[in-house]
Amino acid sequence: CSRASRDSVELYLQDDMQLGQWNVLPGLRWQHDSGFGQQLTPKINAYRPLWQAGEQALSLRIGAGRGYRVPNLKERCYVFDHSHLGYRIIGNEDLQPEFSDSYQLAWIYRLGRRHDVELGLFHNRLKDLIEYPLAGTDNGIAIYQYNNIERALTEGLELNWQYRPGSRLRWQNGYTWLRAIDKTSGERLAQRPRHQFKSVLDARLAAGLQMTLVGRWQSDEYNGSDAADSPAWGSLDVRLNQRLAGFLTLYAGINNLNNVQRDFSDQYDNRPVEGRLVYIGFTLERQE
Repeated sequence: CSRASRDSVELYLQDDMQLGQWNVLPGLRWQHDSGFGQQLTPKINAYRPLWQAGEQALSLRIGAGRGYRVPNLKERCYVFDHSHLGYRIIGNEDLQPEFSDSYQLAWIYRLGRRHDVELGLFHNRLKDLIEYPLAGTDNGIAIYQYNNIERALTEGLELNWQYRPGSRLRWQNGYTWLRAIDKTSGERLAQRPRHQFKSVLDARLAAGLQMTLVGRWQSDEYNGSDAADSPAWGSLDVRLNQRLAGFLTLYAGINNLNNVQRDFSDQYDNRPVEGRLVYIGFTLERQE
């Protein structure tokens, strides 16, 4: 891998057609990779309104498709030595391309002008899933190596809610429940929490001043070993944007305000590596 290289060419075609009340989008992707040859992967998505009464409406979205991903050079050849942070990730020249069959089903409910609710179900069957499970430890350093999982399954549900009480405020919330299984061993897939929640609040406070709050939370996650699971964690980001003129915007913010961070003495802790980050800057936009 010392002088590894890769060439890839992709072509994607998609059509948008109306079949009765259905809006249908079939697609086809062709890919040729210098290391793995060519592959065709189809997909299809469809959308249909089911019911409407005044400002309320219910609609349905379905989709299915085949996925294909070849391992990149990082996964095949690189070595990421972060021993000072407690882990090392090693590439694998023997990786094979990853295939998946995916199915989605979602209902979208608009409750007037202020509320949108979406409930989605998904089911993915994977072959030769590319992962980097824990391969062992070296003097307290966790060693991860990219590998193929022969058969895997991920499925679950997503619930999203958006609330717009006025033109100056928008609140978006999303929850995901996930079941992720290695079908060969029967164990959970590592680094995939069962529960995740994200909340984003956008507010225009005054002329040209905008504030964004982003909250995240996830449950504990399996770490691929017999040790205790990596603990649950949550974080909060804050960002302010102040437009001073038509071409100048100042911004400032704090990522990970509550400073949640992994325990570097515990190689099985997968919480964030970076702690609290404070930043400030500006953007200039050219006026036409």
